[in-house]
Amino acid sequence: MGEPKTTQKIKIGGINEKFSEITIDGNKYNDLLKDQSVSLNFEGNKSEENWHRKLAEAKIVEVPSDAIALYEATCFAADNNALEVRSLMRSGETKLPKVKAARDAFFDQNRFKERGVWDKYLFDGNDTTSFYVCRRRYKDFRIEGGCLRLDLGKNTELSKLILKYPDVYALQPLEPEEGIYAYASNNLKDWDQISGFIGKDIIVDFPKDKKYRYIKFPRFPDRITELIGLGENGEKLDRSNWKASNLFADYAKTETKMAMSASFKLENIADDAFLCVAINGEHGNEGAYASLKIGGKYVGAPDRSISYPANTWESGVCHKDEATKNYTYYFPLKKWMENKEIEAFVLVNSEAKELKPEIWITNDNQPYEKIVMVIKRK
Repeated sequence: MGEPKTTQKIKIGGINEKFSEITIDGNKYNDLLKDQSVSLNFEGNKSEENWHRKLAEAKIVEVPSDAIALYEATCFAADNNALEVRSLMRSGETKLPKVKAARDAFFDQNRFKERGVWDKYLFDGNDTTSFYVCRRRYKDFRIEGGCLRLDLGKNTELSKLILKYPDVYALQPLEPEEGIYAYASNNLKDWDQISGFIGKDIIVDFPKDKKYRYIKFPRFPDRITELIGLGENGEKLDRSNWKASNLFADYAKTETKMAMSASFKLENIADDAFLCVAINGEHGNEGAYASLKIGGKYVGAPDRSISYPANTWESGVCHKDEATKNYTYYFPLKKWMENKEIEAFVLVNSEAKELKPEIWITNDNQPYEKIVMVIKRK
């Protein structure tokens, strides 16, 4: 590996008569078999600026008219799954059978499933699993009562949304035979109120010829076993890309009191690059949220430090002094964002005044170009 637009000399030690050929990107380099060095050219686009640098400092602006969309973008991008689940998602798939067996043993144990700390239990077709609000030692981890959010992954035409619950106790704080309402949107900015009814299941009817991606319930059952969507002809919709959360506050209960913003453009975004919006200062627990607006599209932060509130299995999110200051929101960067104006926003719902948000670009690893070498045995 080497930096883009550079030439590097390489030499291989320890080569002996057991090897017959060396190719680099399909071309023979047998001089390397003779303990000689060769020069390699690394292609790609080399940025004139450091890959790890500060881009801007956010300044106070008027609260934008689309503040709800900015706030909801991050709430829908994030999750409230247990930290152990988030660790699994960050690690990705494994090719090691023993590692897979260890993971399966942990996440398939009944005690883990019974805790209801993973949103996937809403979409697994199993009425014995559920997703419900974490309470530990009489502490409710919902922010301002929480809000059940459902992201369908894309704009979808629904005829009905069915929420299943196991018993009347799980229905709290709702009651049987009463109404329920939800809000639905296809752009995070404009929301339609949708009504439903609580019977054996909660059934919400949607208007015809309208598509929605984002649905939220300001009041919802403590424990839900399944979320099922029906199409125009009553068919069950594919739920493989659905996700849900239940701890973040509804925007109506955490409206923005102060906004800060900075704008910039990026060229030649490297693979695995991401933005960090560091909110330096004391802002209170869940007192400041960050999001982006890029070419009219709202982009939320799927990850944050300290971690987003989580439904706790064993390890919980910090809730002491560290939870009231210096949040940093992380935004993965994509190629479609190049050369577009990026507006970074910090929305403050507390009385914080002395905040100094900074926006940085960085990468998990220094961006390198790769060249493939193959050394063949005789």
